[in-house]
Amino acid sequence: SWSGTQSPYTVDITISGYNVTNNSKVDIQADATAIATMIEDGVTAIYIANDNGNIKVYAVGEKPAHDINIQCTAEEVR
Repeated sequence: SWSGTQSPYTVDITISGYNVTNNSKVDIQADATAIATMIEDGVTAIYIANDNGNIKVYAVGEKPAHDINIQCTAEEVR
């Protein structure tokens, strides 16, 4: 569930089958369905950050009211 009382709202996520570390980089690839859901919910943008090995998603604009399934790619960077 999304946290925060104002934008940007945050949610912690896990990536199935991937062990996230401090050096993990995660990129998102939103498809048409995800984008349509964001528009419907008033979400202006979504971005992702690695907070010391904890992956956080940030939603700018309105707090998402629906689940948003977005494909992502994770890799280790040095």
